Amino acid sequence: MTKGWTFQSLVDSKMTVTAFCSDPAWHHKQVLDLVKLRDRFGPDAIAMEWISGRSFAARNATGTTSA
Repeated sequence: MTKGWTFQSLVDSKMTVTAFCSDPAWHHKQVLDLVKLRDRFGPDAIAMEWISGRSFAARNATGTTSA
């Protein structure tokens, strides 16, 4: 048995994961597409390990990206 949530177990449990921008000027949040992440990294990939180790690029209304 794996330690932690896998992408497949999150999908099966109908869970949602939201990433929040830590920059107070942005206040951006994004619900992650767990099916796409599962398809990209595999169903047995440990999801929370992957998510916690990544930085996300946020886009404002004009399409400008902030990492």
